[in-house]
Amino acid sequence: MTSGTGARNAWFMLIFVILTWGVNWPIMKFALSFVGPLNFALWRTILGVVTLFAVALTAGQLRFPARKTWPFILTVGVLHYGLHFLFVSMGLHYVEAGRSAILVYTTPLWVVPLAVMFLGERMRGLEMAGVITGFAGILLLFNPQALDWSSREAVLGNLSLLLAAIFWALSIFTVKKMKWDENPIHTAPWACLTGLAVIAPPALILGESSAIPLSADFAAAMLYNGIVANGLTFVAFTFVNQKLSAIHVSVGLLAIPVVGLVSSAIVMHEPVGFTKLISMILVVSGIALMTVAGHRMHAARALRKPSDLNLKP
Repeated sequence: MTSGTGARNAWFMLIFVILTWGVNWPIMKFALSFVGPLNFALWRTILGVVTLFAVALTAGQLRFPARKTWPFILTVGVLHYGLHFLFVSMGLHYVEAGRSAILVYTTPLWVVPLAVMFLGERMRGLEMAGVITGFAGILLLFNPQALDWSSREAVLGNLSLLLAAIFWALSIFTVKKMKWDENPIHTAPWACLTGLAVIAPPALILGESSAIPLSADFAAAMLYNGIVANGLTFVAFTFVNQKLSAIHVSVGLLAIPVVGLVSSAIVMHEPVGFTKLISMILVVSGIALMTVAGHRMHAARALRKPSDLNLKP
């Protein structure tokens, strides 16, 4: 981690990321009261594409990607910008914003089972405890007293949010296995454009009204999503990743569902409830345990490297 002004600015940027992405949950829920989920996803992504291309142009990073970069762009574009946000929009249409934030930010919990199933990795100690704790939080949200299983919309919405988390996890899991050293500001516009290619067909074919609501409140919510949440916050997050350690960034991002839950209670007057609160604590604690376990593992590997050289006189 760097010291001085750069690190201090990065901490402010991290707070900015937490707040802007956290409060976006009730803002997205508000926007969905004007339009259907497919059109919301479509218009938000269009605004995101325009914003990210403008940011890349301003930063001097706008150029057509090299062939070696396209596997990364297609992976992030299809899984994260496309399917992830499509299912976020569908789920948030039926589910409270605070509950949605908790479910979607279970993403890190799904990365570990993927590594176990497809890479043969083993879970030990804190990592195992983190996974068990986190999934206990998910199961708590799906108990019959917390979820009306007789409501098709409620079940569809909650499952859509879990699918959104899983697609995000698949994106993270796949990207980790790629050798990628491109500037995110250069690749993000093209990934977002790929996501638009995923979202546009169902939005245009399935028949939601294409009329844009004539409302200043709706326009403000969409501009916030496209320009701030999709554009400026992404740039801030890139800066944070460059200046702060992975452990600080990972633990800091755990505050996003907390901000989402609190801001939804304040703005949308959503009841927090004992079940939702305990579930959030379990999920956040589980991810924190996994993050600490991962940090310790990387630190241990770094300490073993000199001895692995086995130098002899």
